[in-house]
Amino acid sequence: MHIDRDEHGVMEVIDDQFTRSLYFGTAARQSSMSHADPVTLVLSYTRAMLAGLLFQPRPREILIIGLGGGSLLRFLAHHYPRADITVVEYRQAVIDIARRFFRLPDQPRIRILHEDATGFIHNPAQPLYDLILVDAFDAAGLHPGIACEHFLQACQQRLRQGGLIALNLWNTDKISCRAHIRCFENALRQRSLRLPVESRNNLIVFGAPHLERLPSRRALQATVPALKQQLGLDFAYLHRQLRRHNTLPLQWLFN
Repeated sequence: MHIDRDEHGVMEVIDDQFTRSLYFGTAARQSSMSHADPVTLVLSYTRAMLAGLLFQPRPREILIIGLGGGSLLRFLAHHYPRADITVVEYRQAVIDIARRFFRLPDQPRIRILHEDATGFIHNPAQPLYDLILVDAFDAAGLHPGIACEHFLQACQQRLRQGGLIALNLWNTDKISCRAHIRCFENALRQRSLRLPVESRNNLIVFGAPHLERLPSRRALQATVPALKQQLGLDFAYLHRQLRRHNTLPLQWLFN
């Protein structure tokens, strides 16, 4: 449907009967949008990234690092109409494609910035955030400036009390993935949760360094149906998967 190129590589927009998808010159889909319902989250890893809403269900300030086709932006802008949302994307061509082909919302409370995230996150003039979603991939993998302890420490410093970070990792290279997790855990004081995405190679890592104690099992069980009704996502499944894959921190999580 559309092919473009910048100094970082190829960008392709491809339509099929049900979806429109963005590719960065490889077979891996970076983003997908349903023709019938552009707000819905087509790719399972984007739904997994929002498992963090179990612990921060009412974000007022949201930061998304990496635009892609704007799936997370469309969903959060629709379901959180009072939240201020900032998206930082370092490729202007990606922003142009997303605006042209992926129905991005255009509202005063939404900022889409062409900027390098490493410079942005160190700017003390930026607000504090309740939710930071880091999904910064190109054809070669996770952007190298993102996968370092210095950057993640800066993200931690931009969180409000009770705020949470979700980082999308690619789990095909186990050695690199483990190194990214170590950086994340060192930066966020070891408090992290891991959520492998079923039938995909994504691994989502969550950190909530300012929380002295995450909600109890009883509190989460009350939150799950409320979030499912509000957002239409299967938070009961996400809750079960978090419990299944985080044996060691269970006392901290579900006491």
